Amino acid sequence: MAISNVKVVNTASKYIVKSKGIGSETNQVLVNANDLTGGTNKSLVSLIECYYLIEGTGILTISAGDETLPLDGKGKYGLRPGQLKFGNDKIFKLTTDSNVRNYLLVTEFRRESNG
Repeated sequence: MAISNVKVVNTASKYIVKSKGIGSETNQVLVNANDLTGGTNKSLVSLIECYYLIEGTGILTISAGDETLPLDGKGKYGLRPGQLKFGNDKIFKLTTDSNVRNYLLVTEFRRESNG
């Protein structure tokens, strides 16, 4: 099963997406800056907040370029010292290992460059 993304908010400066999926997914697109309202090929986005619920004992990894953000269990990422934003890239991808049964993410991205 591929990732299922539902856009909650899609404006020129903010993108909030609800994502569901299962384990053993590789490089599933979580957000592409070109898909933002008014996005261009020069637009970049950063992950600033993520609520996650990951069932199973596996790891869900969000990647942006060479940066990776591994998540497990349930919790919140972002808006804390040292966690204000993650990445500054065009495309964010998601990978899950085989020990993830399923997951639910609600993730907020902000545009860093209007290009």
